[in-house]
Amino acid sequence: MPPLPLVSNPSLFSGRRLGALPLLGALLLAPGCAPESVESPRLQQVEQSVVTLPIRINVGGEAYTDSTGKVWDADWGFSGGSPVVMTQPISGTEEDPLYQSARTNGQFSYTLPVPGPGVYRVDLHFADELGPGFHTFDISAEEGMYVEGFDLGKEAGTFNAYTVSLDVMVDDDQLVLGFGYPDGYATLSALEVKRSSWQALGGLLAGGTRPSSPREPVMAVDSLSRPTVAWVENVYPESGSGFVTTQLLVRRWSGSQWLPVGGGLGSPEAGDVTSPSLVLDASGRPLVAFMQSYADSISVVRWNGTLWQEMPPVIVPDREVPQGVSLALTPSGYPVVAIAMKSYFSWSSYDTQPRVYVYQWNGLAWTQLGAAMESGTGLGAARNPSLAIDRYGRAVVAWDAYDDSNPYLSRGTVHVFRYEAGQWVRLGGVLNHTPENEYAVAENPSLVVDPIEGTPSVAWIDESRVSVERRIFVARWSAANGAWSQLTDNGLDGWSRSSTEAYGPALAAGRDGSLVATWNERARYLTSTPHFLRKWSGGQWSAIASNPHAMMSSNYYVDSALALDASNQPLLMSPISTWSPWREGFYVRQFVP
Repeated sequence: MPPLPLVSNPSLFSGRRLGALPLLGALLLAPGCAPESVESPRLQQVEQSVVTLPIRINVGGEAYTDSTGKVWDADWGFSGGSPVVMTQPISGTEEDPLYQSARTNGQFSYTLPVPGPGVYRVDLHFADELGPGFHTFDISAEEGMYVEGFDLGKEAGTFNAYTVSLDVMVDDDQLVLGFGYPDGYATLSALEVKRSSWQALGGLLAGGTRPSSPREPVMAVDSLSRPTVAWVENVYPESGSGFVTTQLLVRRWSGSQWLPVGGGLGSPEAGDVTSPSLVLDASGRPLVAFMQSYADSISVVRWNGTLWQEMPPVIVPDREVPQGVSLALTPSGYPVVAIAMKSYFSWSSYDTQPRVYVYQWNGLAWTQLGAAMESGTGLGAARNPSLAIDRYGRAVVAWDAYDDSNPYLSRGTVHVFRYEAGQWVRLGGVLNHTPENEYAVAENPSLVVDPIEGTPSVAWIDESRVSVERRIFVARWSAANGAWSQLTDNGLDGWSRSSTEAYGPALAAGRDGSLVATWNERARYLTSTPHFLRKWSGGQWSAIASNPHAMMSSNYYVDSALALDASNQPLLMSPISTWSPWREGFYVRQFVP
C-alpha cells in the first residue's frame, strides 16, 4: 500500500461527535449550531429551534465560507469515523479547503434534523487521495442502499472534486445517512441537504397497521395531474387464526391527501387477487381489472363516484388458465382487456402454444377482438400482458411466452401485436436482445404508445444464461422500416458494479415524444433494492435532475409504478420497508422542476 498523504489534525474535534439527536422534547439542531467539545464521546443536547434549509457541513473540518459566500458548518451530526486533512490541491473546484478535510473509517453515519417528512436532495462531496480500490464503500439513506460498492478512486480519480446527489424520502424529522464497508474505508468531505425537485404526495400508503406484504402497485393520472393508485396486500383474520386472504386497495390523491376509493376489492372465496390493472375514464374515475386464483373469469369494476360497480365478468375460455391481465380504454371510453393464458389439453399436460385473448366491452357485453394470438414459439405459457390503445383506436399488446419445463434451460420471448382491420398483426420479430439459442429469457414487457403519433415502445427484461445478467432493454417501433429500433445498446444502467439483476421495468410516454423508464436492481449481497429512473429525450437516455443514483431503496422485492402528469413530468410510486419499526407500504413522489 502506498503511503497515505494524510495528516491527522488532533486539534479538530478532540472527542467531539454527535450521533443520533436526543429525543427529549424532539430537540432539533439548527444548521450553524456546531456541538461544543466534551470530555467523552456522547450525545449533545442543544436548544430547540426551527430547522431551516439548506444544511451545509464541512465534514471533518472547521466552519468555512466558500467563494460564493455560502457558509459551511463545522463538522457535526456524525457517529463514528475520524477526521483527517490533506494538503494536496484539489482539481475541479475552487473550494479546496472544503475537500481537503474529511471523515473516514470502515463505517460512520450522520443523523441530521430536517423540517419534517418529505423528499430531500442530498449532495455528497468527495475527494480521493489513494486511487481505485481503497475507498470502496456503500452509501445508504434512511435504512435503504442508494449506492452500492462505490469506488471513489475509480469514479473520480485522485485529488479531484466529485459529487454524488441523492433524492431521499424521509418520513419523520431526521435524515440518516450511512457510509461503510464492504471493501474499503469510507470517506466524505462535505455534505449539503436541501429541498428536492421531487415532492412527496402525502405519507406512507398502507392498508393496515401490521405488515401486510403490499405489492403489485399500479398508478394512473388524470388531466389535472392527480394520481390514483392501487395495490394488493394481505388481509389477516381478526381472530388471529384462520386463512390469510388478499385484497386490492385503491386510493385517490385529492390535491392534499390520499382518499380511499371504496373498500377492498376481491372475494376471499375466489382466492388471491393478482395482476391488477388500473385506468381512469375521461372524468377521472377509475376502472380496475384483476384476476383471482380460483375464479374462472376476470373481474372488471368501475367506480361511479359513490361505490364500485361490477361489470359482467370476462369468462376465461375452457381449459385455459389466466397468467396475467391488462386493461385499457378506447378513445370513446370502452374498456378493453387482454388476458395471457396457459392452455391445457387436459389437466395433466399443457398445450405448447401460449395464447393471448383480447376482449372489448361494446356497451352490452364483452366481445372478442379477432382470434387468439399465438407466439408460434412452442413455449408453454403466455404471461405479463401489457395493453395500450393508440390515437387511432387500435389495440396494441405485448406479452412474454415462457417455457419453464426445464428450470435450468428456461427460455422466454417477447411478442407485440396490433389489431388492424379485424385481425391481429405481428409487429416485427421477437424482442430478444440475447439470441434464443443461448437459452435467453426475455420477459416482463411494459408497452406504451406515443400519445401524438401512436408509435409503440416496449421495455423488457433480457436475461442471458451465459453471463447470468438481467438487464432492461427498450425498443421503439419504426413504421418506416417495419422493424423495432433499439434504444439501448447494452441495457439501461443503474449503479450496481457487479453482476446485475434487473426487475420490474415500467415505461411511460410523454406528449413531447419522451419516454421515461423505471426499474429496480438486486445485485451482490444487497439487503436493499434500489429503484432507478431514466428519461429518453433528444436521442439519448439521461438521469432525471442529473441524479443517476437510486430514486428509492426498499428492503423487500416489490416493483415501482410509473406515470407522467399533464406536463410530462414523472410520478413514481415506490415501495418502502424499514426494519425498525417495521413498516411496509408505498410512497408517491412527483417531479416538479
